[in-house]
Amino acid sequence: MGLKEWSIGVFGVITNGNGKVLVQRREDGQGWDIPGGGFQKERDGDLVSALCREVQEETGLSVLGQPVFIGRYSDPARRDTMFVYLLSEVSGLLTTTEESVEHRFVDLETLRKEIRLVWQEYPGHERGRFWEILRDGFRFLLSSEMERGKNKGVPRWLE
Repeated sequence: MGLKEWSIGVFGVITNGNGKVLVQRREDGQGWDIPGGGFQKERDGDLVSALCREVQEETGLSVLGQPVFIGRYSDPARRDTMFVYLLSEVSGLLTTTEESVEHRFVDLETLRKEIRLVWQEYPGHERGRFWEILRDGFRFLLSSEMERGKNKGVPRWLE
């Protein structure tokens, strides 16, 4: 039996401007996740197009502006690589879809301690790598906001 080819996924960290991240409870019963999904070159062309399509399919939201790449993590056991983008500009009405039955904005502390994301159940995922990506992405977002005078403080979990 041959090895499965590596698959590529794209995920969008959508923020609400108050230090909270959008999570969704998946329709397939697998639990909570960040909006995103699989990339196929023939269908999507590039990672950002795949990301915009997945976000629209799972949240009803349209991505505005340029998503900011904040990191990549892999699950060698499943032969998956996921690219994570920060989405600070979206438009539309947040709605449940065929792929999601509930959405919530949660702070990263709650996300880390209370919500078990689907990929955390996979035995080979890079433990801690996703949290590093989120932390670095939020540092980038906050530093940009501070430069524009929109944010004056740094959350304790980023210190």
